[in-house]
Amino acid sequence: MPKITVNSVELDYEEFGAGNKGTPVLLQHGLGSQKKFMAPLAKLLVDKYNIHVYTLDLAGYGLSGRREDKPGADVSYSIESFARDIVGFLDGLGIKQVILLGHSMGGMAAQMVVKIAPDRVERLILLATAPCLKLSAVELAMSKVLPFKALVGMTFKRAFPPDYPKDKLDEAVNESLQRTSRVAFVSDLAQMTRKHFFSEPWLPQVKVPTLVIGSENDRSLGYEASKRLHELIPGSILYTIKGGNHEAQLLHTEEVATAIGKFVMA
Repeated sequence: MPKITVNSVELDYEEFGAGNKGTPVLLQHGLGSQKKFMAPLAKLLVDKYNIHVYTLDLAGYGLSGRREDKPGADVSYSIESFARDIVGFLDGLGIKQVILLGHSMGGMAAQMVVKIAPDRVERLILLATAPCLKLSAVELAMSKVLPFKALVGMTFKRAFPPDYPKDKLDEAVNESLQRTSRVAFVSDLAQMTRKHFFSEPWLPQVKVPTLVIGSENDRSLGYEASKRLHELIPGSILYTIKGGNHEAQLLHTEEVATAIGKFVMA
């Protein structure tokens, strides 16, 4: 996979449909995830709509570098740092504008990109995300002391439906454990909470065309969060995945791709 150094950290990315014309789409993963989880959606967008697509591993995730491994560099993880990395990624590849899709935590980073660099986003797609993460003080404290495997396991169990095959869930958890920085994961849980990230005050100023995709049975951030984003962003479109769960890009790939395709081609 190609890599690019952004803000002192090497970021791993993948490109799909490089010869396709039009504004590229950047698919951004969420907490404990990686660009691999976006690949099925990326391939479908290329095959079905001839869209040019990028996927990117955020710092601390997947095959990208970790901030804590860079002596003298800024080792903090935050929604804003991810947003600045996304802008830096676009700068590094010479991309003036993208259609930016963010899933879960990646959706929070996408909201922040629109705030700090609105001219870089042609269209915004918010998939199963929220204005902030609602996490109790007890849950936040537990995240700092729980074994990493238990913490990731709890997170993934919420993200997938209750009847999701255990062997597939275990596989996803184990892969996340191998390719996720614990420092990033624990820090990001805190950084997603209202104390550190809360987009409601400035979402009414968002001017780019926006599609909000919410899953009816999202047990991670909740469908109400998607409805709230839609209420706050002027002129936004809300698409609901009936019976859908948090990992809609994996479990409802065709439906998500169709919603994106119609929005992008409009």
